Amino acid sequence: MRIPAGLWHGLLATDFEKETCELFHPLILITSRPVLRTGQVRGMIEGAARQRRSLLLIAPRLTAEVVSELVSRRLRAGPVIGAVGLPAAWLENRPLLEDLAMAVGAGVFAGQTEPPWEELEASSPLIGSARFVAARRDSTTISGGAGDQTALRSRILELVRQMASTDRGGEKDQLWERLENLSSCLRPAEAA
Repeated sequence: MRIPAGLWHGLLATDFEKETCELFHPLILITSRPVLRTGQVRGMIEGAARQRRSLLLIAPRLTAEVVSELVSRRLRAGPVIGAVGLPAAWLENRPLLEDLAMAVGAGVFAGQTEPPWEELEASSPLIGSARFVAARRDSTTISGGAGDQTALRSRILELVRQMASTDRGGEKDQLWERLENLSSCLRPAEAA
């Protein structure tokens, strides 16, 4: 799955020359809310460190305090942490967020009915994972998401039906983009 948004800060890169952050088997937190304080994600960072896992944070906005803390932990040889922006178009289009969450086996943390930020743990059902993530300056690619393959296939069939029943070009284009993204998340044995 490809997200048209990249790293929050170049110092989060694992390869400074290519300006890329590569994460292997990361935990993934998707939030539709801005991350305003370091304490909001401290538990997730520490949980990832305990599990010896990398962490990908996908958020619409991070404050300078949060970015500074992530960079500081990264430079102190803590867990590899990637943070990427959430495009405004994805925030306004809830189905795109739900597709992303489904692909990685996560929920979208909206900070309303879920536990408070500070109580989020790496084992929360809101946290997803993937086999590999490559975050660049302007795009992020997630491969091997832990999403339920049966649910992905159902969503893909639903999108195909919606495409067949609409005559509006713009809507068809959006459905096609979602279909492409979700299809890329199917495991090879499931793709046929």
